[in-house]
Amino acid sequence: MFFRRSTVALAVVGATACVAFGPLTAHASVATEIVDTFTTDVVVLGITQAHDSLSVAAVRGTTAVTVVGERATAGLCAGFTDTLENLGPSQDDPSITEFGSRVSIVAKDFQGYGDNGCAGRWKLTYTATGPNDGKDTAVDYQYILRASRFLGANSGPEPIAAGAAVTTSATLQRASFADAKYHGWVTPVQLQFKTKGAWKTYRTLTPSSAGKVAGTVRQRVTGCWRLVAVGTATTDDAVSPVDCVTVR
Repeated sequence: MFFRRSTVALAVVGATACVAFGPLTAHASVATEIVDTFTTDVVVLGITQAHDSLSVAAVRGTTAVTVVGERATAGLCAGFTDTLENLGPSQDDPSITEFGSRVSIVAKDFQGYGDNGCAGRWKLTYTATGPNDGKDTAVDYQYILRASRFLGANSGPEPIAAGAAVTTSATLQRASFADAKYHGWVTPVQLQFKTKGAWKTYRTLTPSSAGKVAGTVRQRVTGCWRLVAVGTATTDDAVSPVDCVTVR
C-alpha cells in the first residue's frame, strides 16, 4: 500500500538555485548514471505545521528519476513513490542534469497508513532511467520524527535560602501521527543545573503515563534548572525553558 504526498514548487535545493532550463537531450553514448543524491536528513513533525522534504538527484544520460520510500523496518508503514522534476543542467557541470522534488509533509498524512509506525528511519531508493533501457539506482536514508515538548516548566520556590529544596516540574508530551494530538511521553528525563559553564545532570526522572515529571534537589548557590528528554529513533529530543532560582 502506498500513500500520496503533496508536492510543491521546487525553487531552491540546498544553497544552490536550480533554474529550469528544460530537458537536456540524452545521447545514447552517455551511460545512465546517478552521480549524487541529496535527501533532507531529518523531518520533525508536530500536529499541524507542514515541513518540506527535499529529494534531489544529479544524473547523466537520464530521462526520468523516481524515488521509492520505505520504512527501514518493513511492515510498519505504507511506502510512497515520487517522480522527480527535471530541473535542468547543473550550474557547476553542464554535463549533469538535476532532478528534484519538494514534498510538504504533515502528521495526518500517516493516519491510516501506519500511524506512529511511520516514525523512524526511511530508506529512499532513487532510480534513474535513460535511453536504450539504461538504468542506475542509489540509496539514501531519512528520519521522520515525532516532535516532543515540555509544558508548564517551573522551578521553585524562589528566592530561597542556601540549602533549601527546589522542585522542578513540567509535563512532557510528544506528537501522535495516529490522531494528530500531543500525549504524555514516558521516557527518561534529565534534571540539569548550572551556574556557569556546562549543564550538570543531578537526577534522571521518569514521567507518569500523562507525562508529568518532577524532581527535587537542595540548592546552595544561585543557578538555573532545565529538563531534557533525549531523542530516540522515532522521536525528537525536548528541552524545557530554563528557570533560574536565586539563593539569598
